[in-house]
Amino acid sequence: RQLIYTYPLDTKTKEGALFWQLPKRPPMELTFDPNNILHASFVSAVACLRATIFDIPFPKDARSEMKKLELAKEASQIKVPDFKPSDEKAKEMSSQLDKEGKKEGEVEEEKKEEE
Repeated sequence: RQLIYTYPLDTKTKEGALFWQLPKRPPMELTFDPNNILHASFVSAVACLRATIFDIPFPKDARSEMKKLELAKEASQIKVPDFKPSDEKAKEMSSQLDKEGKKEGEVEEEKKEEE
């Protein structure tokens, strides 16, 4: 949400082109559904990955569809605070993008000079 807050869909670059054009695509917000097997699989995969990283044993049936849905239902009980856009974060993101854009411009100028 912060990206869309910082760069709304109609934002244009300094050159006048739309900011959200290929290869960049605007993020789409999803609402977590513990009954959706895709969402459940993601939660299960991340849980197994974290367990592996920290050498925590996990059940052998953790990759079964039933266990994934069970884990997703447990995850849905976690309360996440509501998103509040941050103007400070938006300014930070914009300045970071400006810095990267200047670096790319310098590289392109160097290439032209070499030719």
